[in-house]
Amino acid sequence: MITHPIKDGYSHDKVKSQFTSSSKMKNNKNYGKTCEKILTSKRLKVVLLLEKTVSQEESYIKSTTLSHRKQLGQYFTPDFISNVLAEWITTNKSFHGTILDPAIGLGNLIKPFPIETPIVGFDRDKNILDHTRKTCSDFSNLQLHHQDFLESTWEQSYDGVVCNPPYLRFRQNEKKQHYLELFEQKLGIKFSGFTNIYTLFIIKALNQLSSNGKASFIVPSDFLNSDYGIKIKKYLLQHTNLHLIVVADFHLNWFDQAATTSSLFFFDNQVEANRLEFIRLSDAKQFDQISEYIRNFHHHQQPLGNVVPYEELVPDKKWKEYYQTDTRKMYTHLKSFSHFGKVSRGIATGANNYFCVNELERKKHQLSKKYFVPCLTKSHQVTNNFFNSDDYKHLLEKNSPVQLLQIDESDLMEDPFLQNYIEYGEISEIQNRYLTKHRNPWYKSETREPAPILVNVFSRNKLKFIRNEAKVRNLTAFHCIYINSEYSKDTNLFMAYFMTEIGKEILNYNSREYGKGLKKFEPGDLNKSLVVDVGAINADDKKSILDLYSNIRGKQRMNNGDAEADLKKLNALFLKILSS
Repeated sequence: MITHPIKDGYSHDKVKSQFTSSSKMKNNKNYGKTCEKILTSKRLKVVLLLEKTVSQEESYIKSTTLSHRKQLGQYFTPDFISNVLAEWITTNKSFHGTILDPAIGLGNLIKPFPIETPIVGFDRDKNILDHTRKTCSDFSNLQLHHQDFLESTWEQSYDGVVCNPPYLRFRQNEKKQHYLELFEQKLGIKFSGFTNIYTLFIIKALNQLSSNGKASFIVPSDFLNSDYGIKIKKYLLQHTNLHLIVVADFHLNWFDQAATTSSLFFFDNQVEANRLEFIRLSDAKQFDQISEYIRNFHHHQQPLGNVVPYEELVPDKKWKEYYQTDTRKMYTHLKSFSHFGKVSRGIATGANNYFCVNELERKKHQLSKKYFVPCLTKSHQVTNNFFNSDDYKHLLEKNSPVQLLQIDESDLMEDPFLQNYIEYGEISEIQNRYLTKHRNPWYKSETREPAPILVNVFSRNKLKFIRNEAKVRNLTAFHCIYINSEYSKDTNLFMAYFMTEIGKEILNYNSREYGKGLKKFEPGDLNKSLVVDVGAINADDKKSILDLYSNIRGKQRMNNGDAEADLKKLNALFLKILSS
């Protein structure tokens, strides 16, 4: 965003006043930067265009449901991001080519370009394109296509690409297999079924970028640190045109209604890349510096982030190590958890409300208790680190749905009430759910042995580990932590370690970040995580750990004291072990 002198009696305050007349812009912390952009020879047109965009965005949001927008992955890009993405394409020279926006939405990303720029936009939602025609009516060379970009031709090339692809769950998308087969046919690459749809937008758009073209994307960063992302990263590195990745800290939130990380990717076919720079944004105020940096990126300036030569980039690794400090290197006596045990996901029923019942429901359908096993179904059902049979009885008394139906075909032969319940499920079409329709019979749910330790899958503040003394099963709100038989005697040692700050800090390195402070662990993440090597703990330290563990357990169970002091002692003891 180039700052021009103020002319023609337009003071900064006047323009600012016009710009903030919209209620949405009044709350936009970045309006100051946009004010600088509009102080150009076409500043008044830009002001009107921005206000039109805001009013159309509000109009569209009011005319659609949240579920509709989520189903199509529609999240609208803030202006300060649109400006930076456009600046990458137009910087250093006058841009005269054609711009592609593969998921144009309301046209937020094309607003910073001159209105005479040839622009081609795709979207599969006719409703949003009707709004876009009004929002972008000032653009004289705009072509809008009511078509899924992923199914459009691969032959047309473009000189610039700006894109905020749809963010939605791809795993159960009805077109998932169709997309993956199409890409395998075009590229000869078989991508994982876990591949997220936004990465397909990146790959196809880059395939249609001209030999002198430049592209910029805003996408979630999770593929950088996931198994399905390995092939994506390999593909991107092969083309040596990715120059810069800006990753926002997962506490920063650029999109309402979406708990997702955000990252900016910058590609340039004009300059072959032999190194890749990673910049981590921990504060929104740093964005001003990013904008200036983009304008002078190829001018041999001092890097803002960590620069990694292409030959040192390893697709199989989590790339967070290139932009995030790895504090694990400070410690000794750490081993992969897979050496000591295994983490598995909880039981997936496919229809929790049917398979997990409370006491009232069980009695209403006259179902025998012998068909059910105790099961934790939601994370909030456990409030501290220890769960025993009394806690389970309390949940039953509260009428919580903590009884999991586990039956087979032979049970139906002897119980008409059970037969009625199965028929009730079929009338409710439970058998046609995504998971149940792949089971035979559909009502036979997964089985798991009770895990000695559980951990919640999602967390915003701290991981919650639970010592499962009641030996209950659990659904997918928790992962199951099993300890190998040769280390089962050390189960309480592992539990003690998991409760400490240092243990959680080291484990968190393998977490997946989803924005708004949300973190998630997949079983594989925990299996690869580093934990204390219990074999390196001497007998005296083991006794001290277990004594503190017992004190903490007693205080949590009886609610008769603050366990924080003992937790700090426990943390200090593990710190000593890991630092020796």
